[in-house]
Amino acid sequence: MKIIDELMIDVLRNDAIESQHLGSFVVADFYGKILAKVGDPNRKTYLRSSAKPLQAIPTFADEECMKRFRFTSQERAFMTGSHNAERRHQEIGARILEKLGLEIKHLMCGIHPPIDEETRRDMRKKGEPFTPLCHNCAGNHMVMLALSIYKGWSIDDYTNPDHPYQQEVLKWVSLLSGVPKNKIKVGADGCTAPVYHQTLREFAMSMARFSIPENLVLLPNPDKLDLDGGARAMRMVMHDYWAHPEIMSGRTRFNAYLHKIGKGRIFSKGGGEGFQFGGLANEGIGFSIKILDGDPLTRAKSTALIESLHQLGLISDTVYEKARKARKFFNPLVPNQRGSFDLECLPRFKVKILSGWKERYG
Repeated sequence: MKIIDELMIDVLRNDAIESQHLGSFVVADFYGKILAKVGDPNRKTYLRSSAKPLQAIPTFADEECMKRFRFTSQERAFMTGSHNAERRHQEIGARILEKLGLEIKHLMCGIHPPIDEETRRDMRKKGEPFTPLCHNCAGNHMVMLALSIYKGWSIDDYTNPDHPYQQEVLKWVSLLSGVPKNKIKVGADGCTAPVYHQTLREFAMSMARFSIPENLVLLPNPDKLDLDGGARAMRMVMHDYWAHPEIMSGRTRFNAYLHKIGKGRIFSKGGGEGFQFGGLANEGIGFSIKILDGDPLTRAKSTALIESLHQLGLISDTVYEKARKARKFFNPLVPNQRGSFDLECLPRFKVKILSGWKERYG
Protein backbone atom coordinates (compact mmCIF):
# COMPACT_ATOMS: atom_id res chain seq x y z
CA MET A 1 0.00 0.00 0.00
CA LYS A 2 1.36 3.38 -0.99
CA ILE A 3 1.46 5.83 1.91
CA ILE A 4 0.81 9.45 0.97
CA ASP A 5 0.15 10.80 4.46
CA GLU A 6 2.49 13.61 5.45
CA LEU A 7 4.88 14.24 8.29
CA MET A 8 2.89 16.10 10.95
CA ILE A 9 4.89 15.91 14.19
CA ASP A 10 8.60 15.68 15.03
CA VAL A 11 9.44 14.26 18.45
CA LEU A 12 12.69 15.81 19.64
CA ARG A 13 14.97 14.78 22.46
CA ASN A 14 17.61 17.39 23.28
CA ASP A 15 16.80 19.12 19.97
CA ALA A 16 17.45 15.98 17.90
CA ILE A 17 14.74 13.98 16.12
CA GLU A 18 13.93 10.73 17.87
CA SER A 19 10.51 9.89 16.41
CA GLN A 20 8.01 11.24 13.89
CA HIS A 21 4.26 11.02 13.42
CA LEU A 22 2.70 10.88 9.95
CA GLY A 23 -0.93 11.74 9.42
CA SER A 24 -3.62 13.41 7.35
CA PHE A 25 -6.12 16.19 7.91
CA VAL A 26 -8.99 17.27 5.69
CA VAL A 27 -11.67 19.97 5.65
CA ALA A 28 -14.75 19.43 3.48
CA ASP A 29 -18.06 21.14 2.81
CA PHE A 30 -21.65 19.87 2.80
CA TYR A 31 -21.21 18.16 -0.57
CA GLY A 32 -17.75 16.75 0.12
CA LYS A 33 -15.69 19.36 -1.70
CA ILE A 34 -12.22 19.47 -0.14
CA LEU A 35 -11.40 22.96 1.14
CA ALA A 36 -8.09 22.31 2.91
CA LYS A 37 -5.87 19.32 3.53
CA VAL A 38 -2.68 17.75 4.79
CA GLY A 39 -1.71 14.38 3.39
CA ASP A 40 -4.35 11.99 2.06
CA PRO A 41 -8.08 12.92 2.16
CA ASN A 42 -8.82 9.37 1.02
CA ARG A 43 -7.03 7.78 3.96
CA LYS A 44 -9.44 5.17 5.35
CA THR A 45 -9.82 4.50 9.03
CA TYR A 46 -12.39 3.53 11.65
CA LEU A 47 -14.53 6.13 13.38
CA ARG A 48 -14.05 4.56 16.84
CA SER A 49 -15.52 6.61 19.72
CA SER A 50 -15.96 9.59 17.42
CA ALA A 51 -19.08 7.73 16.25
CA LYS A 52 -20.95 8.57 19.45
CA PRO A 53 -22.71 11.72 18.19
CA LEU A 54 -23.98 9.68 15.23
CA GLN A 55 -24.90 6.68 17.37
CA ALA A 56 -27.18 8.87 19.49
CA ILE A 57 -29.27 10.19 16.62
CA PRO A 58 -31.95 7.45 16.52
CA THR A 59 -32.77 7.95 20.21
CA PHE A 60 -32.53 11.74 20.28
CA ALA A 61 -34.57 12.02 17.07
CA ASP A 62 -37.50 10.08 18.54
CA GLU A 63 -39.57 12.77 20.21
CA GLU A 64 -41.82 10.38 22.13
CA CYS A 65 -38.86 8.40 23.46
CA MET A 66 -37.23 11.59 24.66
CA LYS A 67 -40.46 12.72 26.33
CA ARG A 68 -40.71 9.39 28.14
CA PHE A 69 -37.24 9.48 29.65
CA ARG A 70 -36.82 13.26 30.00
CA PHE A 71 -33.04 13.23 29.70
CA THR A 72 -31.40 16.44 30.86
CA SER A 73 -28.79 18.26 28.81
CA GLN A 74 -26.14 17.01 31.21
CA GLU A 75 -27.33 13.42 30.83
CA ARG A 76 -27.37 13.75 27.04
CA ALA A 77 -23.78 15.07 27.09
CA PHE A 78 -22.78 12.00 29.10
CA MET A 79 -24.56 9.72 26.61
CA THR A 80 -22.75 11.17 23.58
CA GLY A 81 -19.29 11.52 25.09
CA SER A 82 -16.32 9.49 26.27
CA HIS A 83 -16.16 10.20 29.98
CA ASN A 84 -13.36 10.01 32.53
CA ALA A 85 -15.40 8.04 35.12
CA GLU A 86 -14.99 10.85 37.61
CA ARG A 87 -17.41 10.50 40.52
CA ARG A 88 -19.91 12.83 38.87
CA HIS A 89 -19.79 10.78 35.68
CA GLN A 90 -20.58 7.60 37.55
CA GLU A 91 -23.42 9.36 39.38
CA ILE A 92 -24.95 10.59 36.13
CA GLY A 93 -24.67 7.11 34.63
CA ALA A 94 -26.41 5.57 37.63
CA ARG A 95 -29.20 8.13 37.36
CA ILE A 96 -29.76 7.32 33.68
CA LEU A 97 -29.88 3.59 34.42
CA GLU A 98 -32.54 4.30 37.03
CA LYS A 99 -34.59 6.23 34.46
CA LEU A 100 -34.29 3.30 32.07
CA GLY A 101 -35.24 0.79 34.75
CA LEU A 102 -32.00 -1.10 34.15
CA GLU A 103 -29.05 -2.36 36.17
CA ILE A 104 -25.31 -2.21 35.57
CA LYS A 105 -25.40 -5.80 34.31
CA HIS A 106 -27.35 -4.69 31.24
CA LEU A 107 -24.41 -2.65 29.92
CA MET A 108 -22.37 -4.61 27.35
CA CYS A 109 -19.42 -2.19 27.23
CA GLY A 110 -17.20 -4.19 29.58
CA ILE A 111 -15.10 -2.78 32.42
CA HIS A 112 -11.88 -0.81 32.67
CA PRO A 113 -10.47 1.38 35.47
CA PRO A 114 -11.49 5.05 35.49
CA ILE A 115 -9.44 7.21 33.13
CA ASP A 116 -9.43 9.88 35.83
CA GLU A 117 -6.37 9.15 37.95
CA GLU A 118 -7.73 10.69 41.16
CA THR A 119 -10.94 8.62 41.00
CA ARG A 120 -9.00 5.49 40.12
CA ARG A 121 -6.72 5.88 43.15
CA ASP A 122 -9.60 6.69 45.47
CA MET A 123 -11.64 3.66 44.38
CA ARG A 124 -8.66 1.35 44.85
CA LYS A 125 -7.91 2.84 48.26
CA LYS A 126 -11.50 2.27 49.39
CA GLY A 127 -11.68 -1.20 47.86
CA GLU A 128 -14.50 -0.23 45.52
CA PRO A 129 -14.88 -2.52 42.51
CA PHE A 130 -14.64 -1.08 39.03
CA THR A 131 -17.93 -1.51 37.15
CA PRO A 132 -19.22 -0.84 33.62
CA LEU A 133 -20.04 2.69 34.82
CA CYS A 134 -16.26 3.26 34.85
CA HIS A 135 -16.06 2.46 31.13
CA ASN A 136 -15.69 5.59 29.04
CA CYS A 137 -18.36 4.28 26.62
CA ALA A 138 -21.03 3.56 29.25
CA GLY A 139 -23.18 6.53 28.26
CA ASN A 140 -23.07 5.53 24.61
CA HIS A 141 -24.52 2.14 25.52
CA MET A 142 -27.28 3.78 27.52
CA VAL A 143 -28.41 5.84 24.54
CA MET A 144 -28.75 2.62 22.51
CA LEU A 145 -30.68 0.93 25.30
CA ALA A 146 -33.09 3.86 25.67
CA LEU A 147 -34.69 3.57 22.24
CA SER A 148 -34.48 -0.22 22.35
CA ILE A 149 -36.55 -0.20 25.53
CA TYR A 150 -39.02 2.32 24.11
CA LYS A 151 -39.44 0.34 20.89
CA GLY A 152 -39.57 -3.05 22.59
CA TRP A 153 -36.42 -4.28 20.87
CA SER A 154 -34.13 -6.82 22.47
CA ILE A 155 -31.70 -5.41 25.03
CA ASP A 156 -29.63 -8.59 25.16
CA ASP A 157 -27.83 -8.04 21.83
CA TYR A 158 -28.15 -4.30 21.22
CA THR A 159 -24.54 -4.00 19.98
CA ASN A 160 -25.04 -6.60 17.24
CA PRO A 161 -24.73 -4.84 13.85
CA ASP A 162 -27.98 -6.55 12.78
CA HIS A 163 -29.91 -5.22 15.79
CA PRO A 164 -32.67 -2.74 14.83
CA TYR A 165 -30.93 0.08 16.68
CA GLN A 166 -27.65 -0.44 14.87
CA GLN A 167 -29.45 -0.62 11.55
CA GLU A 168 -30.97 2.79 12.29
CA VAL A 169 -27.51 4.19 13.10
CA LEU A 170 -26.18 2.78 9.83
CA LYS A 171 -28.89 4.67 7.90
CA TRP A 172 -27.76 7.96 9.44
CA VAL A 173 -24.08 7.17 8.82
CA SER A 174 -24.98 6.51 5.18
CA LEU A 175 -26.99 9.72 4.79
CA LEU A 176 -24.31 11.91 6.37
CA SER A 177 -21.36 10.35 4.54
CA GLY A 178 -23.08 9.85 1.19
CA VAL A 179 -21.95 6.19 1.11
CA PRO A 180 -24.60 3.48 0.49
CA LYS A 181 -25.21 1.25 3.51
CA ASN A 182 -23.99 -1.88 1.73
CA LYS A 183 -20.67 -0.16 0.93
CA ILE A 184 -19.86 0.76 4.55
CA LYS A 185 -17.48 -1.64 6.27
CA VAL A 186 -18.49 -2.23 9.88
CA GLY A 187 -16.15 -3.35 12.66
CA ALA A 188 -16.44 -3.72 16.43
CA ASP A 189 -15.05 -1.13 18.82
CA GLY A 190 -13.31 -2.03 22.08
CA CYS A 191 -16.65 -1.64 23.88
CA THR A 192 -18.30 -4.05 21.34
CA ALA A 193 -20.39 -1.33 19.64
CA PRO A 194 -20.26 -1.22 15.82
CA VAL A 195 -17.84 1.24 14.22
CA TYR A 196 -17.59 2.42 10.63
CA HIS A 197 -14.72 2.43 8.15
CA GLN A 198 -14.60 5.36 5.71
CA THR A 199 -12.31 8.01 4.26
CA LEU A 200 -11.30 11.19 6.04
CA ARG A 201 -13.13 13.17 3.36
CA GLU A 202 -16.34 11.22 4.00
CA PHE A 203 -16.00 11.74 7.74
CA ALA A 204 -15.39 15.47 7.26
CA MET A 205 -18.43 15.73 4.99
CA SER A 206 -20.50 13.91 7.63
CA MET A 207 -19.60 16.60 10.15
CA ALA A 208 -20.24 19.36 7.61
CA ARG A 209 -23.78 17.99 7.23
CA PHE A 210 -24.14 17.49 10.99
CA SER A 211 -23.20 21.15 11.48
CA ILE A 212 -26.15 22.46 9.48
CA PRO A 213 -28.73 19.66 9.79
CA GLU A 214 -31.69 21.64 8.49
CA ASN A 215 -30.07 21.33 5.05
CA LEU A 216 -30.30 17.53 5.08
CA VAL A 217 -33.60 17.93 3.21
CA LEU A 218 -31.46 18.77 0.17
CA LEU A 219 -30.08 15.21 0.10
CA PRO A 220 -31.56 11.95 -1.21
CA ASN A 221 -33.31 10.12 1.64
CA PRO A 222 -33.88 6.55 0.43
CA ASP A 223 -34.43 5.24 3.98
CA LYS A 224 -37.08 7.89 4.65
CA LEU A 225 -35.35 9.06 7.80
CA ASP A 226 -37.06 11.61 10.03
CA LEU A 227 -34.95 14.59 9.01
CA ASP A 228 -36.71 17.03 11.33
CA GLY A 229 -36.08 14.72 14.26
CA GLY A 230 -32.52 14.17 13.11
CA ALA A 231 -31.92 17.92 12.93
CA ARG A 232 -33.22 18.31 16.49
CA ALA A 233 -30.91 15.51 17.63
CA MET A 234 -27.83 17.05 16.03
CA ARG A 235 -28.61 20.46 17.50
CA MET A 236 -28.95 18.81 20.91
CA VAL A 237 -25.52 17.20 20.60
CA MET A 238 -23.80 20.44 19.67
CA HIS A 239 -25.55 22.39 22.43
CA ASP A 240 -24.80 19.74 25.06
CA TYR A 241 -21.12 19.59 24.13
CA TRP A 242 -20.73 23.33 24.65
CA ALA A 243 -22.92 23.37 27.78
CA HIS A 244 -21.17 20.45 29.50
CA PRO A 245 -17.70 19.92 27.99
CA GLU A 246 -16.35 18.24 31.12
CA ILE A 247 -19.31 15.84 31.28
CA MET A 248 -18.97 14.66 27.68
CA SER A 249 -15.25 14.27 28.30
CA GLY A 250 -13.50 15.05 31.58
CA ARG A 251 -11.66 17.78 33.41
CA THR A 252 -8.30 16.71 31.97
CA ARG A 253 -9.35 15.81 28.42
CA PHE A 254 -8.70 17.46 25.06
CA ASN A 255 -12.36 17.28 24.02
CA ALA A 256 -13.38 19.43 26.99
CA TYR A 257 -10.66 21.97 26.19
CA LEU A 258 -11.66 22.19 22.52
CA HIS A 259 -15.31 22.88 23.35
CA LYS A 260 -14.35 25.58 25.81
CA ILE A 261 -12.20 27.50 23.33
CA GLY A 262 -14.59 26.84 20.42
CA LYS A 263 -17.88 27.34 22.25
CA GLY A 264 -20.73 28.22 19.93
CA ARG A 265 -18.77 27.37 16.81
CA ILE A 266 -16.42 24.36 16.94
CA PHE A 267 -17.81 20.98 17.99
CA SER A 268 -15.75 17.81 17.88
CA LYS A 269 -15.44 14.23 19.11
CA GLY A 270 -12.24 12.26 19.48
CA GLY A 271 -11.75 8.54 19.08
CA GLY A 272 -9.13 5.87 19.46
CA GLU A 273 -6.05 5.31 17.33
CA GLY A 274 -5.33 8.97 16.67
CA PHE A 275 -8.65 9.95 15.07
CA GLN A 276 -10.86 12.99 15.61
CA PHE A 277 -13.50 14.83 13.62
CA GLY A 278 -15.76 17.83 14.06
CA GLY A 279 -17.40 20.77 12.38
CA LEU A 280 -18.29 24.45 12.42
CA ALA A 281 -21.85 24.94 13.60
CA ASN A 282 -24.21 26.48 11.03
CA GLU A 283 -21.43 26.76 8.44
CA GLY A 284 -21.62 23.43 6.61
CA ILE A 285 -17.92 22.78 7.23
CA GLY A 286 -16.43 19.61 8.68
CA PHE A 287 -12.93 18.34 9.43
CA SER A 288 -11.23 15.07 10.32
CA ILE A 289 -7.72 14.08 11.32
CA LYS A 290 -5.85 10.78 11.60
CA ILE A 291 -2.41 10.17 13.11
CA LEU A 292 -1.18 7.18 11.17
CA ASP A 293 0.52 5.28 14.01
CA GLY A 294 -2.51 5.67 16.28
CA ASP A 295 -0.78 8.18 18.57
CA PRO A 296 -0.43 5.61 21.39
CA LEU A 297 1.16 8.11 23.78
CA THR A 298 -1.54 10.74 23.04
CA ARG A 299 0.98 13.44 22.22
CA ALA A 300 0.50 14.08 18.50
CA LYS A 301 -3.19 14.43 17.63
CA SER A 302 -4.06 17.37 19.84
CA THR A 303 -0.95 19.27 18.77
CA ALA A 304 -1.65 18.59 15.09
CA LEU A 305 -5.32 19.58 15.36
CA ILE A 306 -4.64 22.81 17.26
CA GLU A 307 -1.99 23.69 14.69
CA SER A 308 -4.34 22.91 11.78
CA LEU A 309 -7.22 24.95 13.20
CA HIS A 310 -4.88 27.86 13.92
CA GLN A 311 -3.50 27.84 10.38
CA LEU A 312 -7.09 27.99 9.12
CA GLY A 313 -7.85 30.97 11.36
CA LEU A 314 -10.33 29.02 13.51
CA ILE A 315 -8.22 29.38 16.64
CA SER A 316 -7.02 32.90 17.43
CA ASP A 317 -3.38 33.84 17.92
CA THR A 318 -4.11 34.52 21.59
CA VAL A 319 -5.62 31.09 22.23
CA TYR A 320 -2.86 29.44 20.20
CA GLU A 321 -0.13 31.15 22.22
CA LYS A 322 -1.80 30.16 25.50
CA ALA A 323 -1.98 26.53 24.33
CA ARG A 324 1.65 26.63 23.21
CA LYS A 325 2.83 27.99 26.55
CA ALA A 326 0.64 25.73 28.70
CA ARG A 327 2.01 22.60 27.00
CA LYS A 328 -0.96 20.49 27.98
CA PHE A 329 -2.46 19.73 24.57
CA PHE A 330 0.01 21.49 22.28
CA ASN A 331 3.54 20.06 22.48
CA PRO A 332 2.44 18.33 25.70
CA LEU A 333 4.94 17.74 28.46
CA VAL A 334 5.96 14.07 28.37
CA PRO A 335 7.58 13.06 31.68
CA ASN A 336 10.43 10.62 32.07
CA GLN A 337 10.61 8.12 34.93
CA ARG A 338 11.81 10.79 37.38
CA GLY A 339 9.08 13.23 36.45
CA SER A 340 11.17 15.71 34.50
CA PHE A 341 10.56 16.58 30.86
CA ASP A 342 12.92 16.15 27.97
CA LEU A 343 10.75 15.66 24.87
CA GLU A 344 9.31 18.12 22.37
CA CYS A 345 6.39 17.25 20.06
CA LEU A 346 6.39 19.93 17.39
CA PRO A 347 4.23 20.41 14.26
CA ARG A 348 6.13 20.21 10.96
CA PHE A 349 3.43 20.73 8.34
CA LYS A 350 1.60 23.37 6.38
CA VAL A 351 -2.12 23.04 5.70
CA LYS A 352 -2.81 23.31 1.98
CA ILE A 353 -5.64 25.82 1.79
CA LEU A 354 -7.66 25.43 -1.40
CA SER A 355 -9.78 27.91 -3.32
CA GLY A 356 -13.07 26.88 -1.68
CA TRP A 357 -11.76 27.85 1.75
CA LYS A 358 -10.32 31.11 0.46
CA GLU A 359 -13.68 32.01 -1.13
CA ARG A 360 -15.42 31.55 2.22
CA TYR A 361 -12.85 32.82 4.70
CA GLY A 362 -10.02 34.37 2.71
